[in-house]
Amino acid sequence: MFGELFKEENSFDNTTNNSTTTSIDGNPIDEPPKPRGPLKLVGFKNQGSTCYLNALLQTLFLTPEFRDGILQLTSDELGYSMDADSDPSNQRKIPYQLQLIFARLLLLNQNTCSTEGLTESFGWRNDEELQQHDVQELSRIFLDAIEASLVGTSSETLIQNLFKGKIVNQIVCDKCNRISERDEDFLDLTVSVTNNMKLLENSFSNTFKHAETMSGKNQYFCEQCNQLVDAKKRAKLKTLPPILTLSLLRFNYHKETFSRYKETSPFAFPFHLDMTPYVNCRSINSCGHYSLYSVIVHSGSAHRGHYQAHIRDVNKLGYSDIELTNEEIFPDFSKFIQTSETVPVIKNDIMNKKISDPINPEVILARIVAKHESMRLDELGQALLKATGSSWSKVYRKQYGTMAKFLRSNCETFNLDVATRTVSLCKSAHEKFLSDIALKCAENVEDIDKHSADASLLPNNSEYEDLTNSELGNAMGCCKLVNPNSCCCYEICSEEKPGTGMHWFNFNDENIKTISVNEIPKEFSGRKCAYMLFYRRNDLSSSFEWFEKIPDFIKDMMNNENIHLMEWRTKYDLAVNRLDLHIYTEEILIMSNGLIKCVELDGYLMSFYQHQQVSELLSEIQYNLDRMIKKPKRKKLQLTKKTTKDIKISPLEMTNLNILKILPHGGIHLYESLPVGREIALKEAGIKNNSSLFLWNGKSVLNQTIQIGIEYEAISVKLICHYDRNSRCYLSFKASQSECLLLVRSYASKLLNTSSNEIVFQRKIKGNESHNEDADDCIEVIDNDISSIVYGYEENFTAFCKGCQLQEVQRNSELDETGDFKNALSDKCHNKTVHVQLEIINYDNEILQESIYELDIDEKMSIEALKSFVLCKLNLQEIINIEECRFSLHSKQSVLCLYDSITVSSLPFTNDDIFLLERGKAPTNEQVLIFLKPPNELKCIELLLSKSSKISEAFERILKELNLNGDEWHLRKCNRYGDLTYLLDDNNKTITEAKISNGDIIALAPGKLAEKGKMRLCIWIYPKCLTLPELYNKNIITSLFKSVDLDQSSRPSEAPSILGHVELKREDTLYDLQRKIKAIQTDKKMPDKYCIRIIDKGLLTKALPQGDNNTVTLKRLKIQPSTQLGIQPSTMEIGKEDVIIKVVFHIPNTRHYTSPVEYVCSRTTANLHGNIAKCIGFEDNELILAKRTNDAMIWSMIEPDQSSNVCYAVTR
Repeated sequence: MFGELFKEENSFDNTTNNSTTTSIDGNPIDEPPKPRGPLKLVGFKNQGSTCYLNALLQTLFLTPEFRDGILQLTSDELGYSMDADSDPSNQRKIPYQLQLIFARLLLLNQNTCSTEGLTESFGWRNDEELQQHDVQELSRIFLDAIEASLVGTSSETLIQNLFKGKIVNQIVCDKCNRISERDEDFLDLTVSVTNNMKLLENSFSNTFKHAETMSGKNQYFCEQCNQLVDAKKRAKLKTLPPILTLSLLRFNYHKETFSRYKETSPFAFPFHLDMTPYVNCRSINSCGHYSLYSVIVHSGSAHRGHYQAHIRDVNKLGYSDIELTNEEIFPDFSKFIQTSETVPVIKNDIMNKKISDPINPEVILARIVAKHESMRLDELGQALLKATGSSWSKVYRKQYGTMAKFLRSNCETFNLDVATRTVSLCKSAHEKFLSDIALKCAENVEDIDKHSADASLLPNNSEYEDLTNSELGNAMGCCKLVNPNSCCCYEICSEEKPGTGMHWFNFNDENIKTISVNEIPKEFSGRKCAYMLFYRRNDLSSSFEWFEKIPDFIKDMMNNENIHLMEWRTKYDLAVNRLDLHIYTEEILIMSNGLIKCVELDGYLMSFYQHQQVSELLSEIQYNLDRMIKKPKRKKLQLTKKTTKDIKISPLEMTNLNILKILPHGGIHLYESLPVGREIALKEAGIKNNSSLFLWNGKSVLNQTIQIGIEYEAISVKLICHYDRNSRCYLSFKASQSECLLLVRSYASKLLNTSSNEIVFQRKIKGNESHNEDADDCIEVIDNDISSIVYGYEENFTAFCKGCQLQEVQRNSELDETGDFKNALSDKCHNKTVHVQLEIINYDNEILQESIYELDIDEKMSIEALKSFVLCKLNLQEIINIEECRFSLHSKQSVLCLYDSITVSSLPFTNDDIFLLERGKAPTNEQVLIFLKPPNELKCIELLLSKSSKISEAFERILKELNLNGDEWHLRKCNRYGDLTYLLDDNNKTITEAKISNGDIIALAPGKLAEKGKMRLCIWIYPKCLTLPELYNKNIITSLFKSVDLDQSSRPSEAPSILGHVELKREDTLYDLQRKIKAIQTDKKMPDKYCIRIIDKGLLTKALPQGDNNTVTLKRLKIQPSTQLGIQPSTMEIGKEDVIIKVVFHIPNTRHYTSPVEYVCSRTTANLHGNIAKCIGFEDNELILAKRTNDAMIWSMIEPDQSSNVCYAVTR
């Protein structure tokens, strides 16, 4: 409808979107609109350049008769039926959108309202909301569009009855006095604004009282005289509308410059307007007295600008704290009217009284700023132009420079915020100019008192004198709730008190403020001046029963929107105030190269809120400590003689919380501690979102004393000691800033076996990317002055004896991009690099024991030759006997003791594998060195066996070695973690035939071997399994969803125990297994009903079928000799197609889950949602299900129609 009507250039008026976005559980949440402010009125969002629309809409909204006429339209009249089959072509979009906007302005609890729905109903497209339009033209087109949309409704004559008047155009013949008349409707009266027309009354008199003479070439043809005659042409108002709209013609076209310009000369208008003199007395049929209630103001030029509105709250919808004095209730604009031809200066504005003096701009600007407390720089320039009639550039720029430069040079008077471009006065200057203003106010007391005395003669004004501010606030129409249980519906106090509807508000898009009526005369002239005036006829009565006129469907809609706003704000507040904290404990830390590092980098995530106390944080962490400690990683078996320090967790009470940071080298460091003993909120304690906290005893971590603070941050040092071009030693350790270089000198001296004075030290300068081998700036030579060195978190040093060539060392000491040492291979095609670690040397510092030697050797070299080479290279041949040491190859998966006769090239090793030179004799070619794992121990024992010896002989030797007797033992192979694998049950086989090779791990396992062809299965008995319907019901789950934790007393706490062993063939059936289990001789009580389940990694998993399925063989059930079975008391009937799933419940607003319970369902069921929901008393749509396997840690959603073939499920 409005699509092609406005074609003007873009405006500078663009609003900034201040909304912010946060997230909760990874889901972004936009900031909700703020609730209504203390003024109780709502502003409009600016879509780009829609300030003109916002100003007009606020005027129409605060016109009670128009607002009530729109609100009373029913849904049937608007064509918006609740039926989905309603015809969109019958919808009256503009009235409906207006009704929604007015309802939101009245009932919605938010401080801003959008006009997007209304502009869409206009048919705007191509970003027309970003184009500035003329508000006068919009008013006419908008009202015409509304009138056309209301045809056929109960408000069909709304526009005609409120805004339309009639003008009668008359031509009077001078010869026969015949009068020719023609009527013309108007929605608004245009008023000429020129230098000659300074008053509204003068403009009306010139238009409606004075006649234009038609003579000469402009004579009038009189039909009665039948000739051209002189005549008088005049216009009279025939009828006046209740709402009189006046459009001031401020924009004109300059005929000489051919450009548009804005008329900024003074043009005064009264508060009370008497239109009786301008109305045709013969046709007048209504009151001609009006009062001003809205002024739309335009600031800017003819090409661009901004609109805002000053509107009187006729219906007392808002709240104002301005006291209703006689001047506010009975305003008189005549005292502000200028009589001189100069730029206007408001009479009672003491601050501007002498502001036109151009000599001292400091005083002028200071008085303007003192009046407004603070101003933007552009607003200060406009205020200066309005007050003096001249701009800064015209009067002061040549002498003082730009205004910003002048303000900065007078910093003792002005404060200029460059970021926000805001100007304010310094404290001393502010007090000075305020006292100056007060003095000038005292000089005008006599005039003010005289004016008050005149006002006191007005009738009925004495009853306002004793009104307090609170009583006046009630008179302004404070809102109250109609229903205490309702969240949206307001009603206005209907009692009318003195001064009702006399408060004024300034509407500037989203910003609303109270103003005095005496602010309006300031818009008589200047760049910011009145553009449209709205007068209200005095005989119109204000209705305060607007709530009853709103249709019920609109009330319901607003009520739902308010509920949505409340939920939105609650959710946003939770997201904004929520703190996601990463909690770390000693259990997830390890020692690596002297640094304390985290196994779980993200720690344990817990959510809190900023208002919670630090003591609550500590209590919650301690309460969830068991959940935070994850299942420890499996330890590898100790296969070497090298002893490792056993790190034990401190038994002291964990009551200290410190800020934790993971430094760039991967190690952690602790900083300031939280005041856990004080009642202080997390926000006040400086805890921010995603902070990391460490719970500890306050003394030591992993048996190491910890010093907190930034000054004790650890440095990760990597040292390379060069023996020659092909041999070097690597060492990694930690150090503090003060001891870094001292430790480097000490360790290098011990590794190179020489004095530190004979060693050259070099430091890699971080950040240097030079690849030129001859470049000297990539290495910094360290001198004795160490005070000037500033270390980073990671430092790399090189040390070599003075006899070594510098360039060779530089080539061999380069680091790769990740900071790790890389091999410097020789150009010889048969050379290979090996990494050697020495266990045969007992250093006085255990850190040196971790040093790694990198040697370039011939790959055809034998292991025996390698021993000689290493001992010779490191000058150890005199103290170490070559026959008493051996090499073993250490990889991540195995340890292989090497034969002296094999060559290096025959070994499948990588750069990460270590050749460990240790004490002990190497095995011969006819021997194998195995590692024997005793029962219930991690440390293995070395054992040399002949390849030709039998398994029975090895078994007897092992029993003798461990001082064990009896036949309740057998041999098995196992992996590096001690997990039992292959059974060594053929005693007549040799070591070679049993495929036992060098470096294998053999475990002595408890239990007698079964007869040949049979399996000996271990049977465990478990406590009763609690099923889903036994443990949970709807009441318990409902309380759980309210974050009420479940009672843990009903959970099973009894540990499983061994019931006994059974021997079976793989061809035996499930019935045979059940019979054998019942025949076990034990003192434990057997349950009457139970199910048999397979144990995998210590957990009960698959249940063996029951009932008619007991003829299935163990072979078909995939029962192996190493399989362990558990029996569990249960009343569940598990069929062949049944599956057991574990169910946990997610505790809302946390990352916690309840302990799992079990649920039996068919493998082919099609409605897992429905079955679980029915089991616990819920509807299908009340539960959300997700699944994961025992190995995976990621939940995936289960669709309602998905099969239940899952291993793990969660409902929440």
